[in-house]
Amino acid sequence: MHDRTHNLFAEIDAALTATRSAAGTTSGQLRITLPYRAWQLIIAPRLAGFRDTYPEIELDLSVDEELTDIVAGGFHAGIRLGDYLADEMIAVALTAPQAATYVAAGDYLARRGTPQTPADLLHHDCIRYRQISTGRIAPWRFVVDGADTEVEVTGNLVFNDLRSVVDAASRGLGIGWSLRAGVAGQIESGDLVEVLADHTPDRPRFYLYYPKQLKSLNRLRAFIDHFAIG
Repeated sequence: MHDRTHNLFAEIDAALTATRSAAGTTSGQLRITLPYRAWQLIIAPRLAGFRDTYPEIELDLSVDEELTDIVAGGFHAGIRLGDYLADEMIAVALTAPQAATYVAAGDYLARRGTPQTPADLLHHDCIRYRQISTGRIAPWRFVVDGADTEVEVTGNLVFNDLRSVVDAASRGLGIGWSLRAGVAGQIESGDLVEVLADHTPDRPRFYLYYPKQLKSLNRLRAFIDHFAIG
């Protein structure tokens, strides 16, 4: 075990050394792990401009909800919400705090009624999300009378992919959770209906995080300059 661990750290150190030696160039590969909503909301709308400005940077994007060890995984950086950041990393804000929403299809609400308080969810089919890294069901968070609270909802559908949660909700199978910006079009079209908006707290910002050893990597700095908020 000691030899395997030693060899792993030696490989990681060699990779970081090679990366630092290329710090003076804005060409080459930049590997980033990120969840789908970060791709949808941050990268996709501004990617064309980035490619026009830095045509010699190859973005290698790994879309994954899991909390990835970016060094062991061979990534230069990761993007996650602020409450899921890895320790001992440099973090740069890419967005403002993110509005969250609980949503359902109109026909589901017509059949089952619209919840007026978070406690009403105990009588609904709630489509839940199992966090890949921890294996735990993500809590359903609310603000009631100015205080943060959680409701232990139930339901017969659990996914490890948040896009599937939204898709199931749009099919009338229950109430699900999402970042609001990710489903704004479906809300505007009437495909989804927001519930409990007055009780739903915001989530943290999206951050780019990366090892301190890479702070001088030019292609990473180029990515930050283009995508970070002012």
